[in-house]
Amino acid sequence: LEIQRLQCRGVFRFMAALVHGDLVTKPQFALAADPELRFNHRFAAFSPVTKPQHLTYDMFAESCDFSVYNPEQLFQASSDCFREVVKWVDALQYCPDVTEQIIADYTALKKVAVSNRLAIAQVLRAGGTGGTGVAASGSEGGGGSDIDFQYEIHPYHPKIVLKPTRVLKSV
Repeated sequence: LEIQRLQCRGVFRFMAALVHGDLVTKPQFALAADPELRFNHRFAAFSPVTKPQHLTYDMFAESCDFSVYNPEQLFQASSDCFREVVKWVDALQYCPDVTEQIIADYTALKKVAVSNRLAIAQVLRAGGTGGTGVAASGSEGGGGSDIDFQYEIHPYHPKIVLKPTRVLKSV
C-alpha cells in the first residue's frame, strides 16, 4: 500500500509542479466552472459516511496549496517519491512470502515510476519553468493532447508523457 501511495503522491506533485510552473494550461470546464461545486458533486456519495471523517473542500484546497514551493521543489519532491517506489519494489524481491503475481504488479509500478522520473528530467532539462510548455488535453495552444496519461504498463497508475509544444507562456 505504501508503494501505491508514493506513486500517487509522485503523480500529484508532478502535476502540481506543471501547473504551478505554468507549464501546462488547465482545461476550462463548460459545466461546473466552480471548483468547490465540482468537488462537492464528485464526492457527494461519501457525505453520509461519518467515520472516517470525509474530506471537505476547504481541507482539500488547503492541502493543494503549493504557493509556498517553487516548481523545481515540487519536481524534486515528485522525483523523490518515484525513487522511493523503485527502492521499495527492489526490496520486495527479498520477501519470502511475496507471490509472482505481486512481484509482476509492483514491477509494472517500478517501470511507471522510472518513466515518470525520466519525464521530470525532460522538463527540467528543457528549462523547468521557462521555454517549452505543454498543453493539457482539450486546452488551447496545441493541436491535440501534448500531455498524455498512458496506462499500458499499469492499469491504475499512469505513465506521464510530455510532448514539447510551442511556447505557451513567455517568461
